[in-house]
Amino acid sequence: MTTSNKKAILGVDLGGTNIRVGKVVNNSIIKTISEKLPEDKDTNANFVINTIINTISPLEDDAVGIGIGIGIGSGIGGGIINNGSLLKDVNCGSGEFGEMKYLDARYEDYCSSLFFKKKYNIDGFDLYNMALSGDSKALEIFKTFGFHLGNMIKTVIFALDPEAIILGASIAGSNLFFEEAMWNELKDFTYPKSIEKLTIEYSNLENNAQRLGAATLYIDGSK
Repeated sequence: MTTSNKKAILGVDLGGTNIRVGKVVNNSIIKTISEKLPEDKDTNANFVINTIINTISPLEDDAVGIGIGIGIGSGIGGGIINNGSLLKDVNCGSGEFGEMKYLDARYEDYCSSLFFKKKYNIDGFDLYNMALSGDSKALEIFKTFGFHLGNMIKTVIFALDPEAIILGASIAGSNLFFEEAMWNELKDFTYPKSIEKLTIEYSNLENNAQRLGAATLYIDGSK
């Protein structure tokens, strides 16, 4: 069967520095295109819109729909899956646990790559390589990160009591260094049964997760 006979959907990830488009067929990305956005994009909306149109054009011939997700910088984004579909809410705001207040800031400042940059002035990838080499400071930073992540997960469980939590993006690849501290923080949760039944998994989709998620916006919205 040729691609033209299948239902293709374009998933558009509009990030802070790049726009990435994936052609999705049968829940798999079969082709991608990426373009850099201008540095003055915040004051040049028309240029951004035209860039989106031009980037999409080579892939849209057999597409039946387009979903667009907006990556506003490093941080935490979330989606709630209920009965196999994204939760239908009023303003597309559900799942934004990163924006909840935590300590002197938000969960996003403690449970994403922003934590490493703001608190320790180090890139998460560099920290990962340091931890791989057994650097004691790097290992301790990841333990602290796991502690904060465990606290955010507690909030998610109080709100949703989910069957599973999927952690994605590049930070998920560092789970070897933070998951023990994360699970230790969950041990004193008010409702132990929720922790016993909870599954926490790590996605290896990396950048494709945003494109697949954007395509899902169209899929679920058309049901």
